[in-house]
Amino acid sequence: MNVFLVIIIALLLYIIYDRKRELEAAGRVQPSFQKILPEFRGKMCEITLKEPLMIDIMFSVKGILADVDEEWVMIETQSKKKKVMKIFRIDNISGISEIM
Repeated sequence: MNVFLVIIIALLLYIIYDRKRELEAAGRVQPSFQKILPEFRGKMCEITLKEPLMIDIMFSVKGILADVDEEWVMIETQSKKKKVMKIFRIDNISGISEIM
């Protein structure tokens, strides 16, 4: 009986370790937007976010990508006759596409 208990505990530990390793590997597969974003500088694009940031940026923002550095993105949007600059972290980006 004790042998079966040891085998079950060892199997559970193996499953937990394997699942943790899979989750860590999945986190590394995400695209690096730090390398992709400079290609969109000065272009009209739509940036999709992982989670809402403020009331005015729910899940996506459209505008001209003004500037990019290692950590931040600045996008220029049009809001009722005036231009507005919005700044947010690259870590919050889940996708980007160019608008023609």
